[in-house]
Amino acid sequence: MSKNAKWVWLSQKKWVFSWWYVDNISSLYLANQFSPYLRNARLEWQSIIIRNWHNLFATLTAGNYPKWIWTYYRTNSSNDVLVVRHAQDTNKELVTIDTLWNITAIDTSTNILSSNRMTFLNVWDIIYCMNGSDNLWKLNWTTYTTPSTWIANFAPSFWVSFSGSFWASWWSTNPNKLYKSVADSYEDFTWSGSDTYDFEEQIKWLSENDKTLLVFTQNTISTIDLWDFDSTNWIITYKTSKLQTQEWVTLHSTIVTVWMNTYFLSSSNKILRIARWNNMEWFEIAQLSHRKYAWIDEIMQTLDLDQSNSFAYFCQDKNLIKWFVKTQWATFNDLCIVYDITKDAFLIDEQKYFYDWVYFKWYNYTISNIEPKVYKDEYSQTDEGTAISFEYHTKNFYRTDPTYKKVLWEVRTLCFINELATLTQEIYVDNWLVDTKIVDKTDITISGWWLWTSPIWTFAIWEWDIEESDELQELSIIRTKWNLNVIWKKFKLVFKCNSIAWKIKLEDINMLVEQKPWISNSLI
Repeated sequence: MSKNAKWVWLSQKKWVFSWWYVDNISSLYLANQFSPYLRNARLEWQSIIIRNWHNLFATLTAGNYPKWIWTYYRTNSSNDVLVVRHAQDTNKELVTIDTLWNITAIDTSTNILSSNRMTFLNVWDIIYCMNGSDNLWKLNWTTYTTPSTWIANFAPSFWVSFSGSFWASWWSTNPNKLYKSVADSYEDFTWSGSDTYDFEEQIKWLSENDKTLLVFTQNTISTIDLWDFDSTNWIITYKTSKLQTQEWVTLHSTIVTVWMNTYFLSSSNKILRIARWNNMEWFEIAQLSHRKYAWIDEIMQTLDLDQSNSFAYFCQDKNLIKWFVKTQWATFNDLCIVYDITKDAFLIDEQKYFYDWVYFKWYNYTISNIEPKVYKDEYSQTDEGTAISFEYHTKNFYRTDPTYKKVLWEVRTLCFINELATLTQEIYVDNWLVDTKIVDKTDITISGWWLWTSPIWTFAIWEWDIEESDELQELSIIRTKWNLNVIWKKFKLVFKCNSIAWKIKLEDINMLVEQKPWISNSLI
């Protein structure tokens, strides 16, 4: 090693562990070529950490997988339950689940015949149930009854509450018509104050966004503003306006409204955002998945054209939006695309085969796409007893001139792990694997573990307190000249882990590099 060798702190140069998933950076910029590959991770300031697990909450009876999940909030909060559309029996198509895992089947008689995805809407102590085929019914605690005032054969697929009324759309009989109920009378669609709106195409979904109703049709997005109406003889008639006709929604369940913005998966498998302009009088539609320098268009191209089972949800405690989608030829949702709103970054999750979601009493509940199971998502330390397969590739680093050869003398990595983690670090030089190091708790001084706890090894394995096992300990991985000492133009690091109940925080990388003199760099 000569005196020309220099230390390079990558965190000071490029924030090495704050990169999100970007699959398509131009090769014209050599320092950015081969952007990071990232699976099952989250961004935490300048670090990368594992994604949270999903924990089994309830197992339903055998049969078809659940068709929808919703919350049932009642006046007496002790009676709040989850409602799941699940064919437990021919006359018990709904079940409720409380926080103590008690499952109660609801007698629905022969009133639910369709296997369509069911949507729900809460109003006081009533929950309305609709699937676009069966007539609209309502659940009053454990009694499944018909609304008192309704249109004959009224079978909407969905509705929202907007401007004191319910706005509903049908699916099979009148797919182009939008119905507005009487104000403050959510079951009345016939008396004075009700209204109908005819659209040129089939309505796909409704979304209420900051005093504006968004109507998604087969090929358009239209708006109905709270203040844009005509009033004659005390009758209010709202006006509709076309917002855009280029990228429309794939499915109603892929739309997520967060604060003043609406996010959705388009029919061409793009993720877009509808946001108000600064003057609050109009909207703009921006592409998120196909933006320059932050795009994920390559992974979007792997999605199947049929996204009829896809859905999205907003994880409000972490400011994440998740789209659960199918890749090409898949038969169920096998990929999760995560958008971090705060950091404006995309991430990729795997091993979460979900079909629907709801937020209930501070937790995110999901249902399986392939099994009769209900989960808590972003919770606990077990994916039903299986490990999360974590993998992160840094980008290729061409320190100094990318055409010059260098010698990589030493690489130092700073990370934090818990006692259950086994982390593999690989170093690639010009696409060749030159070094592998596996670290776990044996690489940390044992006195750092079990402080103020029971004596070491005096209790059975897996019996320690879970909070204790969450403690992260600092670990430095040092790979020096006898492991490396290779001439290179570019190099990258790969980190992998799939041990159960592990936690890892990747903090920093720095390296000792010596640039070879120009005379030693042969020209072609």
